[in-house]
Amino acid sequence: MKTVFVDTAALIALGNKQDSFHLAAWQKQQVLVKNQTKFISSDFVIAEFCNAFSRVKLRATAVQMVNSIYQSKAWTVISINEDLMAKSFALFTQMQDKEWRLVDCSSMIIAGDNQINHNFYGR
Repeated sequence: MKTVFVDTAALIALGNKQDSFHLAAWQKQQVLVKNQTKFISSDFVIAEFCNAFSRVKLRATAVQMVNSIYQSKAWTVISINEDLMAKSFALFTQMQDKEWRLVDCSSMIIAGDNQINHNFYGR
């Protein structure tokens, strides 16, 4: 069974109908669900998504989407623990020539640790 890593941009595109990538993200999600794909993400990604949707008009969408994610058997959300934080920060420190955010680094660590070769990016 295929597993994909879902990043913040994908969640934003899915949740915001005004996003220029909304339709493409929604269509991709439909195909992945039809193919019984497993989704994996992290607390960091969920936090970034909620921050992006903190405006009052978007908050209800964020609450609904996050509740659906946590209730779905198709989703796994990796908690950021001390070990993952240390690995993520080490990668962040090592890659000073890149404009990778700490969340990006943690996502790469999670994908590597879970042997995920597929990503669901909204953009």
